[in-house]
Amino acid sequence: MLLAWTENLSVKIKELDDDHKKLVKVINELHHAILDAGGSGEVEAVEIEIALHRLENYAGQHFDREEKILAAAAHADLEFQRQAHRDMVRTIAEMNMRFRESTDTRHASELMNFIYDWLTNHVYLSDRRWALDLYGARIALAQPGSSADPATSSSRTARTAERNSESPQSTIVR
Repeated sequence: MLLAWTENLSVKIKELDDDHKKLVKVINELHHAILDAGGSGEVEAVEIEIALHRLENYAGQHFDREEKILAAAAHADLEFQRQAHRDMVRTIAEMNMRFRESTDTRHASELMNFIYDWLTNHVYLSDRRWALDLYGARIALAQPGSSADPATSSSRTARTAERNSESPQSTIVR
């Protein structure tokens, strides 16, 4: 199972799209390390730990960047995002600890399944929602003569209806 970047995961903010692409790459590196560890030997366990550590570090940097953008925009989703990020970091750390204690690849595989689900759902359902709000606000405010309040504009309602009618294309490659 490999995770593939698709435009359906785009949040229309280049910096964050680049982060998400890198997270996909790091997740796929972890996936390969798990596959290579078929026998759960010492060398493979070290590779999995390195990949897990890389994921923890990069996810933390990315979450900080997202939260700064939300804070700068005074977006209503800031606290929700902070809590979701804290929960994700805590879960990764707990699963990573279980793997370190036993070096059983089942724990690493369990973590992979969680990460696939979390990243896809979080980016598609949460990050895209607030990022598209910010993206739409920039477009509305950039229009000559626009006095639209992006928080209450009909364009926000239209974007919400559009998002709710979309469905994520599969981002898992088997």
